[in-house]
Amino acid sequence: MAINRTGTINPKAHQARRALAQLLSQPATYGSVAFLGLCDLFPPEWFQWEPKTVQLEIASELNVKIEPDVFDKIMAAREVVTSDAVFNELPVFITLCNALNGDGVDTPVAQPMEPADLSWAVLEICLLYPPTEKETFSEEIIGYIEETLKWMGVRGLPNVLVNFLPEPMFDDAQATDPDTMEGFFTKLTDINDEVLSNLAAWRYQLSQLKLTEGTTESILEMFEKVK
Repeated sequence: MAINRTGTINPKAHQARRALAQLLSQPATYGSVAFLGLCDLFPPEWFQWEPKTVQLEIASELNVKIEPDVFDKIMAAREVVTSDAVFNELPVFITLCNALNGDGVDTPVAQPMEPADLSWAVLEICLLYPPTEKETFSEEIIGYIEETLKWMGVRGLPNVLVNFLPEPMFDDAQATDPDTMEGFFTKLTDINDEVLSNLAAWRYQLSQLKLTEGTTESILEMFEKVK
C-alpha cells in the first residue's frame, strides 16, 4: 500500500501500483512498458540492483509473482538503456532481441529469428533508446540482420529496418518475374502488419500504465501519426 508522509494512502501511487502489478502478471506485457513502470516505482539506484534483488523488490512492493519471460524482458530493457552493447556486440543483440520477444535469454544465438520478431525487437530497442542520426548498429549486427532476412526468404526491407540497412538488390530474373516480386511484396506486407499490430498492443499497454510522476500521454503523442 502506498502511504505518504502524513500516514494516509496516496491514491495516485496506489493506482499506479495496481496497474503495474496487473501488467507484470501478464506474459504478453512488453519489456519496455514494464521497465517504464518500474522506473516510476523504484529509485534510480535500481539500475544497479542484482536481478534477484529486483525480483524480491517486485514481490515485496507489488505482491505479484512475475512471469520468468516477463522478467527477462525487463532485464533486457534495462540493459538496452544502461549499455550500448546491444548496438555493438552481436551476441548481446541476439540475446536481448530474443528476450524482448518473450523467448527468454537461453535461446541459442545460432537459431534464426522470425523476420517480424527481429523487426519488432529492433523497434522496441529504438523505443527504449532512440538512436541519433549518427548512431546505428555495428557492421556485424547489420550483416546478421541482412543474412537473417535472406535466410528466411525476405527480399526487401521491412519498414522498421529501412534506416539501418542498405537497399536490397534484385537480379534480373527476380525483377522481371511478377510472381516472385509479388511473393516478396506479400512477405514484407505481412512483416510490417505484424509489427504494426505489436505497436498497437504496445500503445494500449502503455495507456494502461499509471505513473506517480508524470503521465504516459506525452509518450503516446509521439506515435499518434504512426500507422
